Amino acid sequence: MKVKVGCPHCGAKFNVPQSAIGQTAKCSKCGQKFQVQAAPTEGPESLEPQASEVPVDLGAAPSAEIPISVVAPVHTASQGSPAMEARPVSPTPISVAPVNIGGAVNAPLADSTMQVQPSGDLPATAPAPQSAASRRPAKPNAVPVGWIVAAVGAIAVSVAVTIIVMQSGGQGNATASSSPQTTVAGGDGELVLYLGAAAAESLSLQVDGKEHPLSAEATQRLKLAAGNYQVLLRRRGYEPIEQQIAVTAGASASLTPQWTQPGLGAVATAATPGVTTWVQSVDTAQRQAKAVNENVLALFIGSDWSRESRQLVDSGLASSAIQQALAGKFQLAVLDFPLTEEMGTQVADPAHNQWMLEKYAINPKELPILVGMDTEGLPFAIVGASGDASEFARQIEQMEELRVEHARILTNSATLLEARRAIDWLKEHNVLAHHRDQVLRWYTAAQREDSDNQAGQLGPFFEAMWDAESLQALQADDASRLGKLVSVLDQWHAGKRFRDQDRAARMHLKGSFVALRMESLDVARRLAEQGSVYRPKDADLANKLRAIPKAIDSVGQLGSGSGFVVAPGYVLTNYHVIEGPGRVQVGLSDSDASVVAQVIATDQERDLALLRTPSPLGSPLPVASDTPGRGARVAAFGYPLGDAIGGGLKLTTGVISGLPNDETEQMLLLDMRVNPGNSGGPLCNASGSVVGVVTARTMSDTDVDSYGMAIPAPAVETFLRRYIPRF
Repeated sequence: MKVKVGCPHCGAKFNVPQSAIGQTAKCSKCGQKFQVQAAPTEGPESLEPQASEVPVDLGAAPSAEIPISVVAPVHTASQGSPAMEARPVSPTPISVAPVNIGGAVNAPLADSTMQVQPSGDLPATAPAPQSAASRRPAKPNAVPVGWIVAAVGAIAVSVAVTIIVMQSGGQGNATASSSPQTTVAGGDGELVLYLGAAAAESLSLQVDGKEHPLSAEATQRLKLAAGNYQVLLRRRGYEPIEQQIAVTAGASASLTPQWTQPGLGAVATAATPGVTTWVQSVDTAQRQAKAVNENVLALFIGSDWSRESRQLVDSGLASSAIQQALAGKFQLAVLDFPLTEEMGTQVADPAHNQWMLEKYAINPKELPILVGMDTEGLPFAIVGASGDASEFARQIEQMEELRVEHARILTNSATLLEARRAIDWLKEHNVLAHHRDQVLRWYTAAQREDSDNQAGQLGPFFEAMWDAESLQALQADDASRLGKLVSVLDQWHAGKRFRDQDRAARMHLKGSFVALRMESLDVARRLAEQGSVYRPKDADLANKLRAIPKAIDSVGQLGSGSGFVVAPGYVLTNYHVIEGPGRVQVGLSDSDASVVAQVIATDQERDLALLRTPSPLGSPLPVASDTPGRGARVAAFGYPLGDAIGGGLKLTTGVISGLPNDETEQMLLLDMRVNPGNSGGPLCNASGSVVGVVTARTMSDTDVDSYGMAIPAPAVETFLRRYIPRF
């Protein structure tokens, strides 16, 4: 996928592959070289989100458009790509491993601006059995008849590849040597750390501000050039040790840390600005809480990139309302995940923060998050934190109510009915996986009452136990435990069966995702097909089960987009959608059939591509000859997010907010959401005429929503008249 960039020396604009971000590019006009800059991020990309429920964003296969897929080898480029005025819609990768797809033929290279999905291995993290539902746009109250007509001609485009793109991992800092040498040759010396039993814990070492990874060995040796060094050692729950060490050439300098725990009223090292009354260690907060018979709140924030986190910090966590809400109830800890080096220096123990993030399955992109727990670390609720100080104070009061309710439901769970209610409560408050031992006790009790699930009483507890175990196995990336989960589900399916058809389907959907995580495509397909046999009443669940085999069949898919019929046998889409040499496939959305299409014309500058199909695929959509005015109501048709929000044609409405000019690269600016899959789709007015082709969205940061962009109809009409006889 490519993006449009501008040379900082001469101002020339040209397209470069997105893969060149971070590399040196050479301007095609003036020949000057410059560093390609990356687009702004939404959050700390180095932190992998930890999902916590069955993914709800896997939709059914398309059912109202024409998928177009290109089987093509991935090509590499040496060009770079700095900041751009409009950026392509982000890809939505299919979570399955790639396979070979034969029969490739040549096709022209493509431009940028849309969902191009490189094939590759399964993602490092798979959806786990508990996660928040995705939000979907509300349907308009009234849909113009023209839009209904326009939907008939909508098409989807996808791109597939025949090879796997391998990326080599970058090297980290040099690890400390643990060799037994006592002298150092040449002009270097060494620093010897005698860590003892503490080496097995989460320690962090900085030498002159640079992180040095440590092993679990009691004695650590670091080779250093002769000179003076500032050494900083951190251990979770203890005061940091900072000391200046002189290293002499050919000799060893040693450091034996003497660890001390902070006083109960102390703040664990430098605190993030605005949260000076909070400690940065959960362990310290737990000790303080235990001493005064209170509980713990841990606030996970992104102080320099999350809007609500910044708002919360700026509004002052030490406000009287917040302090009053905390008094006598909670000891607090703040765990910050900044992006900038300046804020990173304020974090006492990054390794501790990361460990807590993983322990409580926090998605870093959803920060700020508030976790309530007891002094042993058992959470009773995990909620999204408000950025408003007064609202945050109310949330603290609500956390106290949840703590009391949590204790009550665990105490009053003697009957199976009460235990089921407790499970539902734990799921609702995102802490089920942290109560695995209790869930196992409930399951054992249910097994005594209904060992074969004849009365359907054991099923809910089996699901709860399976969910709790699967989340832990997924977090640990433990292939053995994941394999056992699939075996347990198979045994249940063969021996006990489910009495609730929706629960049965849901369990098989979860099992299929676990199999995908293990890259066992045949098992994933089998479990999805078994789940469909139960005929779930939940239509959304049924769609997701049907989508998995189709997704597996489309492994190797590079990307997908939309298109529409412009004349009998002709389909129009974006140029970037069919990027790469290969075979372009067009399939009708209301069937599984597809045909091979030929790329007969392209316009890289306007990002347009014209395809020819062996036979007409539908009724052509009329193309308007003029540009709509500002404020005109329009609708975009296509596959936003591919199958992630369900199959079938999607309609997104909005208005024209800007007309073509130099600032918008002669495109229409749309006040509407544009997502992966919309690219190449028609933008229609109320009468159903095409007034543009959706192609991109404006660049956004964490605080500013993006706008859609579309190629105006006059430019589309000019292109079509050039290549379609008698258009």
